[in-house]
Amino acid sequence: MRPTAVIFLVCVLGLLFAYPVNAQQNASGKDRDIPQHGNLHFEFTHSLRIPNFYVTVDFYDYPGGNIDSIEVRGVSLPMRSHGWEKTKRDSTFWVSRDEYEKLLKAVNSIALPVARFLDTSSTGTDGYTCVISYGDLLNSVAITVWAPSEKNGPTGYYSACKLILQAGGFDPEEIFGR
Repeated sequence: MRPTAVIFLVCVLGLLFAYPVNAQQNASGKDRDIPQHGNLHFEFTHSLRIPNFYVTVDFYDYPGGNIDSIEVRGVSLPMRSHGWEKTKRDSTFWVSRDEYEKLLKAVNSIALPVARFLDTSSTGTDGYTCVISYGDLLNSVAITVWAPSEKNGPTGYYSACKLILQAGGFDPEEIFGR
């Protein structure tokens, strides 16, 4: 075997053993709840509401980014052609790392049912849908719930939605209409 082939083979084997097989496990062997760096996204869509028809709140936690704060973008769009363009909102600001960690803790506390036990009997026509997604550009998880409330949706989901809206500068009572 030629020396260049041996060097190449040693390098490839070195790379294979340098990284754990399961990249989702940390040093303790437990799976991480949310990636160390990644985005947290919240989306609210209402079928009939004119202002706040579509609301998104995005938290951007970039690798190598600011250690003390997280960039947040809050957007609220009115339903088109109803004369509510003045209620449109698109703002970017920063929240503390502690506040972001509080949100991640709330999202991690959502009690997701096992897939085979999902209750898919609720169907919605009018009303609203909320989506919470988190992860990085390559891997993410999304939880979509129609009309979440304290009684509807996975345990902890509605609370996480309210915390995300508050951190994004929105009034949850105004958005959810309660």
